[in-house]
Amino acid sequence: MAATHSVTSNARGAYSVLALLTSPYNLSIDANGHRTVRVNGVVIEVNQRARLDFALTIDSKSDIIAVLGSAPLLNASHASVGTLTGNRFVENMPLNGWSFNG
Repeated sequence: MAATHSVTSNARGAYSVLALLTSPYNLSIDANGHRTVRVNGVVIEVNQRARLDFALTIDSKSDIIAVLGSAPLLNASHASVGTLTGNRFVENMPLNGWSFNG
């Protein structure tokens, strides 16, 4: 009868699996960004406290990152600055007693 046990290690990589039956086990160890390690035929005996350490290697697969471009927000050919101002904005400007109309 096949059974699956899943455990998660802590931040330091330590883990424990309790109350396993005496049997050979196939192990699969994986972590994000690392290659999966598979170990087959690990035999656990009665009252055995086994320590199994695994070295994970960084996965050489590269993620594909798509960069989509759009029109630049700045005009790099000259440094002029311009804006359009509506007449209502000019009429409401505080001119300190001056009249814009003359």
